[in-house]
Amino acid sequence: MIIRMTKEEEQTDLEAVKECRSRAVEALVKYLEKYYRETTSSDSKHSLMGPVGKLLTRITTTGDINWGAVKGYILSTHKNMQGDRAVSADAVERLDAAVGILEELRSMLPPTKWLKTIEDIDDEVYFHVFKKKLVAQCKGESD
Repeated sequence: MIIRMTKEEEQTDLEAVKECRSRAVEALVKYLEKYYRETTSSDSKHSLMGPVGKLLTRITTTGDINWGAVKGYILSTHKNMQGDRAVSADAVERLDAAVGILEELRSMLPPTKWLKTIEDIDDEVYFHVFKKKLVAQCKGESD
């Protein structure tokens, strides 16, 4: 018995994926503007990424994703990490928009590329948030 393996043609529009990925990073960074950490002295990835770190870990799967459940979990995480501060309606809208873009991106990618893309988004969001914190410190502002 001979099994012939052929490579499937790439079905992904790389430019559309790149554009959607950029929008996802931008939306996640924008969402984090509404997340207020208990302490601003820590530069750890966990501290700076807050609920976005949990979000990206939660959707790192090759299986089906229940996007509504993801939003509920992240909102709950956000509320718990905020301490006594309330989560604003604007933060909820930003979360909804960011997750919508991630869902769009997921529909464009095969599972193996999805995992690598989420890993890259995680690192890119951290870079942007860390850079923003450093610039604010250099200007003598609190973040």
